[in-house]
Amino acid sequence: MLRATDPAAMAHVSLRPVREDLAAANTAMEALVRALGGGVPTAATTASARYDDERKETRWEVRAAVAGAPGVRLLRLETRAFRGVGAPQGVPVGLTYASGTEAPRPVPPGAWLELEPAPRGVAVAQAWAEPASLRPVRATLRPVAFERLDVAPSGAADDVMITVVLDGRPGIEIPLAVRLFPPRLARVGVPRYALYFASRPGTVTLDADGDRWEPAGDGDGPLRLDLAPGTLLLRNGAFARVREYLYRPNAGAVVAAAGLAALALVLIRRPRPSGGVPGS
Repeated sequence: MLRATDPAAMAHVSLRPVREDLAAANTAMEALVRALGGGVPTAATTASARYDDERKETRWEVRAAVAGAPGVRLLRLETRAFRGVGAPQGVPVGLTYASGTEAPRPVPPGAWLELEPAPRGVAVAQAWAEPASLRPVRATLRPVAFERLDVAPSGAADDVMITVVLDGRPGIEIPLAVRLFPPRLARVGVPRYALYFASRPGTVTLDADGDRWEPAGDGDGPLRLDLAPGTLLLRNGAFARVREYLYRPNAGAVVAAAGLAALALVLIRRPRPSGGVPGS
């Protein structure tokens, strides 16, 4: 370790040797933890959003689940990578954490979060609210303007420093750098019966809070939602069941329209009976 970090002290001009030597040192520590603990900690970051129709704002929650390994437990982690990442500048962010099956608790102030007793995994969640990016949409043959909501989680890749301990060796604390990737959009919630169209494939379910959209597969990218106006005429169960056939070309709507047109043509061109009285 000392030989690997020795050239960093001589890097007076460029920080590249520092990054290379720190990466080499972290790789060596990962190899040691993998050999003694059966693996290294990993992190998965997901984002969920819920649109508030009354406040016209989107409430975000970015959740980072850090998991240890069969013989590795988490002792403490650095909180810098979780504070305000992805939130707009100046927006207050709530930060909570939960170890195992415990209830979420606020993250105390400070640069490090102590996790005694060391758990096998921990989830850190940051939550904030920001104004929703809405714009009116007027489609062809649609006299009523719908609302378009753009949903795109923000955040860049970063490293979080985690101190781990090995099972059976509680006195040895090992620091590791774990990669936090940009969050993946896991779900979006909107008011009940408000969701009309989603630009990405997914499943829509109705829960106690409204419509919930979840992506199909591991696709990524921005999401565009078209929301029905907040009127009882368009936000009800009946409209939600037939919305696939309204304002949207599809096989069922085309066949139904063609059938009605053909029936109307047959009725119009059908010869009418003569006006004479029978038996005259």
